[in-house]
Parts: sequence; C-alpha cells; structure tokens
Amino acid sequence: MSGFLYFQLDPWQKRATPVTFLLAAVNVLLLLLILLYWLSRLNRRFEATRSELEQKKIELIQLEQLALAGRLTAGLLHDLKKPVIHIREECREGIDSSRLEDIREQSDLFLTMLRDSGLEDFARRRTSEPECCDVIDLLERSLRLVEYERNDVQVRMEVEGEIPFVWALPTRLMQVFSNIILNAYQAMQGRGALIIQVTSRQEGSNGFASVEISDTGPGIPPQQQEEIFTPFFSTNKQGSGLGLYIAQTILQDLGGSITLVDSSTQGATFRILIPGDSSIS
Repeated sequence: MSGFLYFQLDPWQKRATPVTFLLAAVNVLLLLLILLYWLSRLNRRFEATRSELEQKKIELIQLEQLALAGRLTAGLLHDLKKPVIHIREECREGIDSSRLEDIREQSDLFLTMLRDSGLEDFARRRTSEPECCDVIDLLERSLRLVEYERNDVQVRMEVEGEIPFVWALPTRLMQVFSNIILNAYQAMQGRGALIIQVTSRQEGSNGFASVEISDTGPGIPPQQQEEIFTPFFSTNKQGSGLGLYIAQTILQDLGGSITLVDSSTQGATFRILIPGDSSIS
C-alpha cells in the first residue's frame, strides 16, 4: 500500500520569503559597513603608530650614535695613553740613537691611532688600508708599547710552527695585543711571568693565527667572567673597563675572536684567533 504526503504553503509565507532575503541582505550589508569602518579606524591607528615608531627609530639611532661617540672617545683616550706614557718614560732615561728611534715609532703610532679612530666622521670608519701583517712582529711592538708597566715581570714568547700572515690594520692588532698584555702586567703588579704562545690553528677549512697570552696573576673570579667584555666593567679599580671590549670589537670586525680559556688563582689565559690570509704565502 502506498500513499502521498502533501504540504500546503501558506500564501503569506510565499510573500514573506523575498522579504526575509532582503532583510538578511540588509543585515549583511550593515555588518560589512561596520567592519569597513573599524578596519578604517584600525588602519589610521596603524599609520599613526608606524609614523611614531619611525620617529622613535630616528631618535634611537641618534642616541646610539651619541653613545658610540662616547665609547669611541673613551676607547681612544684609553689606547692613546699607552704610547704617550711610553714616550715619557723613554725621555726620563735619557736619549740615545736607539731610544730616539723608539720615540719616533711611538709618536707615529700615536698619530696613526688618532687618524684611524674615525671620530671626525662616523661614515668613514678608517682612513688607513689593511695590509699584510706579521703577528710576531706586532706582538713584539706591542710589548715595547707597554714596557713602562712591566717592572720585574718575566716575559717569554713561544712560537710553534709556521704562523700565517693576517690581513688587517697593524694599529688595530697592536691595540688588541697591548690591551691584553697591559691588563696582565697590572694584574701581576710588577711580579710574575707573562707567557705568549703563538701557533697556527685550523678550524674546518679556515686557518687562523692563534695567540694565547697567560699571566700568573690572581685570575678572574668566576662570577665576573661573563662580564669582562662589557664596556666599562673592570676588575681593576683604577682601570677604564675598555681594554677587553675594544679588543673584542676589533677582532669581531676581522672575523676573529677572543676568549678567556682559563682562569684560576694562578692566573688567566686569553686566546686570540685571527683569520689567516690564504692568498699570502
């Protein structure tokens, strides 16, 4: 047995269907208008915020430049002090032909550091050109530069193997070496031993000149070791706290590094890695 099911649509419902669709469309349109209005407000806020951020960025850059100028000035004074003191000490001991030549070298170094500081023009970081450098020669010159602080410290330099030449500004590397050596002399307070070990080091496909500078001073306390490369931090009450910061900055620019590899109550050892120039044989 089969049957049929019939539905009868009320005539009013037939008329209401288009009205319902129209009302729904109006609601959707209103929602779209409200959404567009809020999007417009958000866009205006975004543009205002972006403009404000751009202004803050400009102000931040200016503040960073001022801070950099302060650090460069402090670093310049820190490094220029060494050749000036050396010249003074040489003059006190009397002048012969060899000392006169040493004074001339220190004076030239003074003028070169001043010229290479770049303080007169931020856009021109340096006026000298990098050149092929002999690490051993620069270490010997750096030792002479801070000789005034040596007193009775025994100095020994050990060279193992063939040391690669490096491509750098000589005065920059002398700043690195002299800062570390000066810190070591001051830590030992005129007594002890300074040992400089120079070797070649291979890391992957890259060759480096490795310089390890060790002293027999009191070492660096563990709680201070993470801060020693921070500008103006010093374990020496009379120190400027810029020597290690300057050394690290220079070496990073060269693609090298400086690390504290050992520190105890028997002294500290810093390892300096400088990329060798493979084109120089």
